[in-house]
Amino acid sequence: MIKNQTLHDASQAQRLLEKQRKARFYPAFHLAPPTGWMNDPNGLAYCDGRYHVFYQHHPYDEHWGPMHWGHMTSHDLVHWQHQPIALAPGDAFDRDGCFSGCAVNDNGVLTLIYTGHVWLQGVGNDGAIRQVQCIATSEDGLHFTKHGVIVTPPDGIMHFRDPKVWKQNGRWFMVVGARDTHDRGQVLLYSGTSLFQWRLEGVLAKADRWLGYMWECPDFFQLGDKYLLMFSPQGMTPEGYRYRNRFQSGYILGR
Repeated sequence: MIKNQTLHDASQAQRLLEKQRKARFYPAFHLAPPTGWMNDPNGLAYCDGRYHVFYQHHPYDEHWGPMHWGHMTSHDLVHWQHQPIALAPGDAFDRDGCFSGCAVNDNGVLTLIYTGHVWLQGVGNDGAIRQVQCIATSEDGLHFTKHGVIVTPPDGIMHFRDPKVWKQNGRWFMVVGARDTHDRGQVLLYSGTSLFQWRLEGVLAKADRWLGYMWECPDFFQLGDKYLLMFSPQGMTPEGYRYRNRFQSGYILGR
């Protein structure tokens, strides 16, 4: 048995499908996977002289499927090189998908924080899932070792994903999108002295009646003298010509 069979199988699928790719229509500058499905960029980081971009990836065909993390690197942000698939689902905590997250440089150690996703009652049944925040590290910036779960959701919360991590004043912080027990979106704030130990600080912000049942892909940062919380709310009701796209993306100001 190969040490990491799921990564091996995904890489083999990439190589086989790449032979069928029509090079004439393959992007010359835009980031694109060797083959298969691509969506959310996951981790934008600079480490050891290289820029890193990770992305949600299904290497087996062009459709959404169990999410892997694709990986590309660059020295100048113009010319990009494909790297081995960074993460593949298959462990108990991420059996059905390595969902979105981020990458950070932890004193020279490229570290991925991502959501482990498990369907509990059949694929596609959002009424019964388990989502936790997980961590993986790399010694060479290319090959990653999973270390398991670092954050579990508060009681009663199933939809709990898309961690964004940063360091401020010597302490790590994390925001995570969630859906509360009243079907309202919210963003939870955590802090920690290391990337492996976290404490829930509380709800950073939450939806009122019209701002959606789930807040995905949060980011929180200072811009000048303002603090911005960016997120993608699911479930907003159209108002005339507003909010007609399936899901939205926006920001609110806070402290």
